[in-house]
Amino acid sequence: MNDKQALTVVIPCYNEAPNLKALLASWMKIFRANRFNLILVDDGSTDNTRQRLKALPAGRGLRVIHHPRNQGYGAALKTGLKEVLTPYAATMDADGQHDPSDIPKLLAGLRSAEADLIIGSRQGKAGRRAFRSLGKWLIRVFARFLFSRKFSDLNSGMRVFRADLAKKYMGVCPNSMAFSDIFALVFLSQGHVVQEQDVIVAKRRSGSSSVGIRTAFETVWEIIVIATLFKPMKIFLPLSALFFLAGLGWGIPLVLAGRGVSIMASLLILIAILLFVLGILAEQLSTLIRLKIE
Repeated sequence: MNDKQALTVVIPCYNEAPNLKALLASWMKIFRANRFNLILVDDGSTDNTRQRLKALPAGRGLRVIHHPRNQGYGAALKTGLKEVLTPYAATMDADGQHDPSDIPKLLAGLRSAEADLIIGSRQGKAGRRAFRSLGKWLIRVFARFLFSRKFSDLNSGMRVFRADLAKKYMGVCPNSMAFSDIFALVFLSQGHVVQEQDVIVAKRRSGSSSVGIRTAFETVWEIIVIATLFKPMKIFLPLSALFFLAGLGWGIPLVLAGRGVSIMASLLILIAILLFVLGILAEQLSTLIRLKIE
């Protein structure tokens, strides 16, 4: 199959009217030149984003979908992905930071590497807040711990992937901004080929990002949930070992000193045993879930 006619771009929009006014025409030229389909999802915007999208001419590979109320970044992507009919799909943000001319390059990289997901690793992005940098670092460390893979930008909104796999796994992804991180982790947990490719990202043209400290906490929580769902022993086994060693470290000196068995040491070892048993049960449940979605 030709690289062209093979991909649909899904763009979630929430209060992005100024950016759409400035950039949508140039985006459309790029997508039409590559014969890519485009799905724009208005996620219950409160500005005139809805009116601007409704004014677009229908057809020629363009579809506009409106949410009656704001449901979240991930929910908007899910709505768009459900309507994708091409073998491949791409996502990008509507804030003007992504260059849509990178999408053909990512698609070419996906197909040449026989990958299932290519993440556009953001380069040259300035002005990132300290807590966001810390959050991204924690996510990278956690992903490396879980999957023994090093990534630089798991939560980038620009990515190209197999549409059939996206439709299969998006049900376990959250409706929030954590969608991008969890989406990538689910692909990794299922053994699919995930790679990164550099893309240049500009500053947001107008408006402000909805990513805040709450988003960071939500993302960390969702990652823990996914980790316990798909890689439970990676979580429970180290915790069990930690409590077991703590119990031994607490109790052995007291036994050697002739002071008997410590209640605290016994409690720590009991917790270790319980965590190990919970890990085994979670691993069995994880196996059943993976079999169900395969």
